[in-house]
Amino acid sequence: MNQLQIKHKMMLGFFLPVSLLIIMCTVSLNIMSKIEAGVLSIYNDRVVPLEDLKLIGDDYAVFVIDAINKANAGGFSAEEARTELKEARQNIERRWQKYMATELTDEERQLASEAERLFSPANNQIEQPLANSAACPATLLVS
Repeated sequence: MNQLQIKHKMMLGFFLPVSLLIIMCTVSLNIMSKIEAGVLSIYNDRVVPLEDLKLIGDDYAVFVIDAINKANAGGFSAEEARTELKEARQNIERRWQKYMATELTDEERQLASEAERLFSPANNQIEQPLANSAACPATLLVS
């Protein structure tokens, strides 16, 4: 090192730290992009599906029951109730398919298959007034 000229020592003293800084920045950007991909995966596979599950529950608990109660109380005609039921059923089906398209753990798959089994009776009750155009939805679902 003593044999190097002062200008070479200065250039080495400048370029070595700058080179290390560039390498550190490149590695840091690479790691940050991997972290971002992980966070996006968590958001898309966990947070969004939870929102969809909540909306599915709302469609069953609020929109279906509300349509039936309003039809039963005379607030909705049979056709209005049928339209609400059809819309709720379509929203449930669309959101459930979207949920099932996400990456599920084994436990989530097991719970989803159990939920599908439990959806069947509820969906059958929703389908009855939709299939029978002459009947009032409230009288079919209350029975």
